[in-house]
Amino acid sequence: MPGGLRQGWSRICRIARTGSQRPRSDSQKGDQSDESRRIRRADFGTGVCARWQFRLATGLAAAARGVTVVAWLLVIVAGVFETGFAVLLKQSHGISRLWPTVGFAACALISFGLLTVALKKLEVGSAYAVWTGLGAAGTAVVGMWALGESVSAIKLVSIALILAGVIALSLSGVTPT
Repeated sequence: MPGGLRQGWSRICRIARTGSQRPRSDSQKGDQSDESRRIRRADFGTGVCARWQFRLATGLAAAARGVTVVAWLLVIVAGVFETGFAVLLKQSHGISRLWPTVGFAACALISFGLLTVALKKLEVGSAYAVWTGLGAAGTAVVGMWALGESVSAIKLVSIALILAGVIALSLSGVTPT
């Protein structure tokens, strides 16, 4: 790659990561606010080339944010499979019935596998709390709905509080790692 093209590409990537055209010094790396990270149209100047650079940089930044969204979706799907493995564990009657036991094992492997993949991009504390919260709430709902467990106002309020906590954790501004 020619030198000028390489420098231009590294500039675009730096702008997509940091929102600034200038390389950051070591003292600036840790304390950058969301406002200073935002990609601004004014950083690119005027002209057709500047417009395309801006579009490319904002696209790269959106793709980086999309990775975090996908990781949270994986945590949610893993929570659904956690509900499945908890319910199937009950249905297996102490792992003495073949098909519920096979279903339990499959759901557990899928749930842990998806959580493992999601943890590559998310903080472990928040992701694990969301995963267990969704699994606990889902298991309680399935137990009341399909397994004939008792329904009470306290249970429903508790499930709502668990889900509120899960939503608050996922929106708490955790940073991807």
